[in-house]
Amino acid sequence: MKAVILAPWRPGPEDRAKLWEFTKAWWTNDHPDWELHEAPGPVTGPFNRAAAINDAAAAAGDWDVAVIIDTDTLVNPDAARTAVDVAAATGAMVLAGDERGMLTREGTRKILGGYRGNWRVRGMQERVYTDGCSSCVAVSRELWDTVGGFDPLFAGWGFEDIAFRIACETLTGKHMVKLSSEMFHLWHTTSHENNPRTDTYKANEARCERYRSARWDADAVRVLTDEARGSALVEPVELGPTRIPRILHRTVPADTTDQVEHWWTHLQQLHPGWEFHTYREPIDPAEWPLTGDLWDRCQNGAQKAGLIRLEALYTHGGVYVDSDCEPHRSLEPLLHVPAFAAWEDRQCVPDAVLGAEPQHPVFETMIEKARAVIQGGGDAWHSGPGVTTENLPGRHDVVLLPPGAFYPTHYLDKQAKRSVDGPWVFLRHDWAGSWLSDAQKRSIERRRR
Repeated sequence: MKAVILAPWRPGPEDRAKLWEFTKAWWTNDHPDWELHEAPGPVTGPFNRAAAINDAAAAAGDWDVAVIIDTDTLVNPDAARTAVDVAAATGAMVLAGDERGMLTREGTRKILGGYRGNWRVRGMQERVYTDGCSSCVAVSRELWDTVGGFDPLFAGWGFEDIAFRIACETLTGKHMVKLSSEMFHLWHTTSHENNPRTDTYKANEARCERYRSARWDADAVRVLTDEARGSALVEPVELGPTRIPRILHRTVPADTTDQVEHWWTHLQQLHPGWEFHTYREPIDPAEWPLTGDLWDRCQNGAQKAGLIRLEALYTHGGVYVDSDCEPHRSLEPLLHVPAFAAWEDRQCVPDAVLGAEPQHPVFETMIEKARAVIQGGGDAWHSGPGVTTENLPGRHDVVLLPPGAFYPTHYLDKQAKRSVDGPWVFLRHDWAGSWLSDAQKRSIERRRR
């Protein structure tokens, strides 16, 4: 009997990569006779776990039983082997554990460091789930072919595992088998797609409701699985020409937080087919002929980043996004104008999010104005938002969006850190204010309403 491991995976935040490196070694050490196949799918766009599993199953060739794992989960090797045997003997979908222990951050750190004591004690495990249908699932080839694999119409986070279970049970009449064992989920940063406010989550939830409504109705489930099979025949949409090129720019220090990288990954997934340029310290001023000579006169990193964004957009075009912006939807619809920005309120047009075609004349003007401010000893506000506020309003070749597009919460709002959702929100500026002096921060705090 040929058993294979199917691992849906693609690179993401650094902690996920470390977990997969660890769990991959764990699985290959415990099951050296099982071929392991991983299929990452497209690098950009929402991660499609279902499609990745299907691709891995196809790459595995002829197999008798597939073990579908999560790349952040550890399973008792005896339970995994038993799951394979039961799946082959019964033709049912088999889950290799009836409990999934969610390990803490500290517990995960200890395990990655070699700790092999009790993983169930306080401090190692924060909660246990008993209602799962994924993490380590074994299915026979006959069952896989009957169902047609996972439904790739679930794009982004969630619900594809529930749909697969319903399809397996309904089309065979056999309930999923749960073995009496515990699986352990290693801690990592939460996926930005695991958010009920996102469009992909809502779409997946709605499709899953159709599966739930069809449960134990084989004809109704076949309608859904036929839709899933048909989706593989859809040709990808070609991106048409735009005035603003599909380039996202950002400037960051040498070290960034998990949150910053989390949002940048989300931006990449929302913008398939785009280029992504990160300017990370140390940055060579010689590569920036329009502003590099003034970098050593900047009062802080934010002021330097303000120069870089203006030069990057003037030279290359595209969209510049500050690292403290939370993505909500694709910026693709905004690319058909010469340039865009948004009002913060009735007085200010910030520079946290800017888009422009290459060599847009106002950006040449703003570079000159910003240079003059820095040469005169001005601060980051006057060389950044002060310049954009002075020069962008009133132009026929710049579209200024309302505050809700990028600044749905005002920095003077006491709840400015809260997440805001709405069909009008492209990005939410988080107002990190790294460049503010202590006096400016105190002033803002006093004025907050």
